Amino acid sequence: MPELELEPESHRYTLDGVQIPGCTAVLAAMGCTPGFNFLTPGELEYYRSRGTAVHSCVEMSVKGHLDHRSKGYRDVRGYMIGWERAQNDLGITVLKLNGEPFVEIPLCHPTYRYGVKPDVVAYVEAFKDSGPIEVKATSAHAPATGIQLGSQLIAIRHVLPDIGKLRVGLRLIPKEPYYDMKIYDERSDEATWISLLNSYNWLVRHKLLRTNGGR
Repeated sequence: MPELELEPESHRYTLDGVQIPGCTAVLAAMGCTPGFNFLTPGELEYYRSRGTAVHSCVEMSVKGHLDHRSKGYRDVRGYMIGWERAQNDLGITVLKLNGEPFVEIPLCHPTYRYGVKPDVVAYVEAFKDSGPIEVKATSAHAPATGIQLGSQLIAIRHVLPDIGKLRVGLRLIPKEPYYDMKIYDERSDEATWISLLNSYNWLVRHKLLRTNGGR
């Protein structure tokens, strides 16, 4: 099996010691994600830290390690109420990979050679289907999330061949209604991802784009 490593700070993936692109880096380089030039460095760091805290609490919740008395939980309590409500309302059952909950597990596709880290991979009773769930703490859903989820689903199929077709964007909100969700079902998303990845790799190969890692 190829050996995949993810450097936590830089979010750089390496496969058998060779750097490979991450999905977020590809989408950003190809202009598919919104810019945040309107934010000050302090504001940008705040939103990044908040997102990291929310994802960390969701992961601990799934694994049964979340302490509701901790400062980390109290800081994002509203978002976690959203996660817990969505779990109950939608019937989210997190799948397992190699006996572990399928949450925040780095994956790669050995043929296409890119890395992803799905937030949660689950069966959702409300839709009688399974697939990746992208947890967001943002102000709105984004079209590029569909492509991001498509890239994840391609990689997930390599380790779970029976995975379904469901792709969910779950936006957590720190007040009522606490969450909203979007089903991404555009059929071209997976093909679009492969096209973007090929374009990215072409630009890198011809030294027209500098790589800087990516999630």
